[in-house]
Amino acid sequence: PKPGVDGGHGFAFVVSSSIDFTQADPTQYLGLFNISTNGSPSAQILAIELDTVQSAEFDDIDKDHVGIDINSLKSIESASASYFSDTKGKNQSINLLNGEPLQVWVDYEGTVLNVTVAPLRIKKPNHPLLS
Repeated sequence: PKPGVDGGHGFAFVVSSSIDFTQADPTQYLGLFNISTNGSPSAQILAIELDTVQSAEFDDIDKDHVGIDINSLKSIESASASYFSDTKGKNQSINLLNGEPLQVWVDYEGTVLNVTVAPLRIKKPNHPLLS
């Protein structure tokens, strides 16, 4: 989006057992679900969402957040968009709508899923945003 313009429903990195999303709604369901499949265990979808709209329907924490979604757009874990600055030793807010490029790392090993975000050209922070 252009700076100063309201965002869309966001986008997601997806791992799914299917490539058939023909029944999915492209609006607030991000092209992954529809009203009847959202929350269904048979969906078999893992998504990392970067969202710029706060939707009460999905219990979003704010309008600028990152979430881990399993079979639903109600995130099992979410956090306001930010990254851990190793030099400052604390989280720094990120505006997902400012037009600046971002990097996102999704690391999975066994039972641990880490999501780390940072502005372009900043090395991967030592602390993930979500784990």
